[in-house]
Amino acid sequence: MTLNIRPGTRVAVFLFRVSFLYWILWGIPWALQQFARLTHTPGMGVRYWLLWSTITAWVGEHILDFTDQAVYTDLGTGDSPFFWTLVVVHIAAACALAAAWTAFLPRFGDNAKLNTGLVVGLRFLFAFVLIEYGAAKVIPTQFPTPPLDALATPLGELPPHRLLWAFMGVSPLYNLLAGTVEMTAGALLLFRRTATLGAVLGIAAIANVLAFNLAYDVSVKLFSIHLLLMGAWLFAPAAPRVLQAVLPPVPSPAPSRPTSAAAISLVVLLLAAGLSLRENAQDRRTYGERAPRPPLYGRYRIADEGIAGSVLPPLWHFAELIIPAHRGPAQIRFPDGRVLRYRFAIDTLSKKVTVQPVGPAAGQNVALPDSFTFRHTDAGLDVSAFSGASLVTAHLAKVDSDTLPLLRQKFRWIH
Repeated sequence: MTLNIRPGTRVAVFLFRVSFLYWILWGIPWALQQFARLTHTPGMGVRYWLLWSTITAWVGEHILDFTDQAVYTDLGTGDSPFFWTLVVVHIAAACALAAAWTAFLPRFGDNAKLNTGLVVGLRFLFAFVLIEYGAAKVIPTQFPTPPLDALATPLGELPPHRLLWAFMGVSPLYNLLAGTVEMTAGALLLFRRTATLGAVLGIAAIANVLAFNLAYDVSVKLFSIHLLLMGAWLFAPAAPRVLQAVLPPVPSPAPSRPTSAAAISLVVLLLAAGLSLRENAQDRRTYGERAPRPPLYGRYRIADEGIAGSVLPPLWHFAELIIPAHRGPAQIRFPDGRVLRYRFAIDTLSKKVTVQPVGPAAGQNVALPDSFTFRHTDAGLDVSAFSGASLVTAHLAKVDSDTLPLLRQKFRWIH
């Protein structure tokens, strides 16, 4: 697999050489890491890494104003200011070296042969990375079964990347399938005759990984973007041949029938897409996230309570009251993990709520009375109900769901 490079202007020569040098600078640490794994020689390339770490720290502090944030720290993130600064440094170094190279050797010369060597190196590097990460899924060490602390954490309190690790970890089959695809792509890349197929399969696998990293704010976006570009570089020489083989030949112009058939297909496409989009938009406004929320919607915790100056009965000591946005019953969650469900009929005029137990709660209606009155406050709800002959009052403090880690954490390019 070689790139068919034609002699051209100095600009074309310069851009190729910048790309060539960047891949060399970026790939050397990863190549040394893979070689160290194979030869069991830890510490290989330390001096090379120390050189670029020193340069990157200086550039980050004096040029990009990252101060000490551009100093390398092993915090398990590949999107830190250090790695973004390192990309800038590598691009600048590649441009400077390519400019000098082109100034002294402007002719294209043996650059095609250089690209052949680069492609071989990238093939093996891409293959080793795919095999390494694929093996960590086939034998689930990257996404193991969720630990107890994750299992005991409420969904809303999981940050997006931990949610990803949890749902990946509970599916050994998906891990196995994803890992098999990655390892197969890596194996195909190692052989020249199957390298193109390996590049296509590797691009598909890494595109899926990158989508997860972007969607769940996993801090290896920069690394997965490089892997995707690496796969694209390897596939580029074969792209015209593959597209020619996959796409049907363009038919010669015919009378009006193909035009009519194409027009009918276009109309069907517009109707199907338009109808589907309209129905989903309407559903979103009717009972989705854009639908009007019920007056008591929210998540509440008892903040203050009493019965004529005393405290609530023990069975009223629930941990949370959750009133959902649509359809579903309200939930009463107790500190011991029990969950009881009730349907609320809310009368906003009389400020009264009628309570109907659902499921297991129907046989043990111990958490709520048959009805209660409420009054909105800035901080939540004031509710009143009779427990026997005594009037029970309680203040339910509303919990701001937007402060939960799952909703609070936003997308970040730099971690």
